[in-house]
Amino acid sequence: MEWSRICLDAIPVVSGVVAYVGYHASLYVKVRRNPMQTVCGRNQRGRRLWVHHIMKDNDKKNVLAVQTLRNSIMESTIMATASILLSAGLAAYMTYTSDLKQLLDYGIHKQSYQSIKLFSTLICFFLSFICQTQSIWFINQVNYLINIPLQEELPDLATDYLPDMLDTATIYYTLGTRFFFFSFPLLLWSFGSIPMFVCSTAMVNIFYKLDFVKGNGAYPAKVSQQQDSNTTVAQMC
Repeated sequence: MEWSRICLDAIPVVSGVVAYVGYHASLYVKVRRNPMQTVCGRNQRGRRLWVHHIMKDNDKKNVLAVQTLRNSIMESTIMATASILLSAGLAAYMTYTSDLKQLLDYGIHKQSYQSIKLFSTLICFFLSFICQTQSIWFINQVNYLINIPLQEELPDLATDYLPDMLDTATIYYTLGTRFFFFSFPLLLWSFGSIPMFVCSTAMVNIFYKLDFVKGNGAYPAKVSQQQDSNTTVAQMC
């Protein structure tokens, strides 16, 4: 009877995990194939243009570059701090309960099933912390190299190396935040498998509205006509 209840409880949990992981897998494929239909792809293109313009006019925009990267470091630092504090608190709670020790010594039983839920949440917090610290490391390297003037000796610095490093930092930051958000359904798993499944599907719907661009990814015709008219007026002036 006990194992049948655990199996029935695992069905909504597995469904929620598959929905969450499957959505991000489809998002990754979409970014690779048609990046302009996703917010991540458009932001990636904007970051590359930003790096090029900053290094092209470094004398006037060096302070702007440092301040922008500092804000990104602060965001990652806040997320990393929250993750490690929650991990420490959850680990302390699990240490003072005997369920974790019984789980490691004797396997799964009714008392240790709750520890599996808490341990899964703890892993998410640790993964979020690791990703955020890696994001900080890459942004620090960009912070040093962004103020190097464009020279013929380093032609690929602004076109390939720095944009790729900034993209890597952003990928780690995104992974860290998504691991952090996935800890919410795992925390609700402690109250039952149904709340965990409902939270996972709700988060997938929210992420879909935030990650994808409506339409075919192209700019509207009105915007293009307005840009063309502004260009014509500028040429006449």
